[in-house]
Formats: sequence, structure tokens, C-alpha cells
Amino acid sequence: MVSGSGIAIDNLNSVNLSLDSYFGGINASNVIIENPSGGVRLFSEFGEIAFSDSILTAGIFGSPILPEDSSGVAIADGPVNELELRGQRVKVVNGILTAANRARFRSESQIVVDSTSIKANFIEFSAADIESALVSYQTGELNLRASNDLRLNSSDLSAVTAINLGARTLILSDVQFSSSSNILLGSANGLLAPNANTGASAASGFVNFINAVTVDNNPAQDYVSVAQGGTGLQSTAINLYSTSP
Repeated sequence: MVSGSGIAIDNLNSVNLSLDSYFGGINASNVIIENPSGGVRLFSEFGEIAFSDSILTAGIFGSPILPEDSSGVAIADGPVNELELRGQRVKVVNGILTAANRARFRSESQIVVDSTSIKANFIEFSAADIESALVSYQTGELNLRASNDLRLNSSDLSAVTAINLGARTLILSDVQFSSSSNILLGSANGLLAPNANTGASAASGFVNFINAVTVDNNPAQDYVSVAQGGTGLQSTAINLYSTSP
């Protein structure tokens, strides 16, 4: 286990900083890790990656990005400017996370992010279950994928250009979209659950709008086609798809 409080690792001149704790995990609070010259990778195959009240920075946002191949590996030598958190479980609370290129969270079980700001050109989460609450996603492209449940609460996504949220059951509350965005929402059956935005309980296998889910400040179900469970009262801005194989 790697653990600590009040640690500062900053002003690094490293192509890519990697902190690995294969079995024990990484658990820290009040930590600053900044590598303006490259990437930051925090990895544990069997442990938990957990940060609270911390600042993690990989690269300088807005700096030139190296071209990557299809797997996300930089083609030329140099910093990938990527922030990656990978563990059996990943948890971030009260964090400020910045990556010049990509912020990538991966877990075999659960990702929990609460009261956190994440800024990157691309933001990707992949886990069995994802819980996101009071998170500011400052990005051009947001891709959150869960094999079981994805819960997204209290996030304004109206400035995000491309959004792809997919899970077996997708549960949204207090989420704002814009009709100018490319919005893809996935669930097992690719349909919107009945009683959208009424506070009804989440229906397994559906895309669920629990309450206060809007597009341009209007009820989001109005921007979903009738064939996919919406009202179709507005031009379709939200497209649903099935995540089942």
C-alpha cells in the first residue's frame, strides 16, 4: 500500500511519471502531483486508487498533442500528456484533475468520483459500475462506459461537444445537455424508461431520466424519438443505442 497526506510532487521534468502499487493500492489525501512536462499514471492491479482533496496534473492544458495510434500510444517520442488512474477500484473526492490530452480512469469493479473538476481534451471512464456526482467535466469529448450501472448526478454537460454514456442501466439525475452536442446514451435495450423526469425509480436495462434531465432547459425526453421511448416533441438531439452484444 502506498499512502500519504500532504504530499507535493510538482514541477517535474519527466516524460511520463508512473506510480505503481501492484497489490496494495494507492490511498492519499491532500496531495499535489504535477508533471507539466508529460503524463501521470497511477496503477494498481489488485488494490484501490483513492485520492481526496488532491490536485493531479499531467501536461499543460492547451499544449501541442502528439499524434497517437488507434490504441492511444504516442507515435512520436515524447510526453503523452495523459492522466491515467487504473485500479481494482478508483475513487476521487474533492479533486482537481487536469490533463493536456486525455484523462482516463479504468477499473475492473467501480469508479466513484464526487465533487471533482476534470479538465482534458478527452475524458474516458471504464468500469463495471460508475458513480459520478457533482463533477465538472470540462472536455470536448466525454466517454463513460459501465458494464453494469452508470449513475450520473448533478453535472452540466451543455458545453461538451461529444457525449457517449453507456451501461447496462443508465441513471441520470440533474444533468443538463445542449441540442448542439452529439449525444449518445446506451442501455441494454436502448430505450428510455417510462415516466421520465418524474422521480420514478430506475428501471433495469433502460436509460433513466430520474429528474431534472434537460436539453436546452427543456425536458430531455422531448428530444428522444417516440420509437426510443421519448415524446418526440422536439427535433431529436439524443440518440439511444443498445449496449447488449
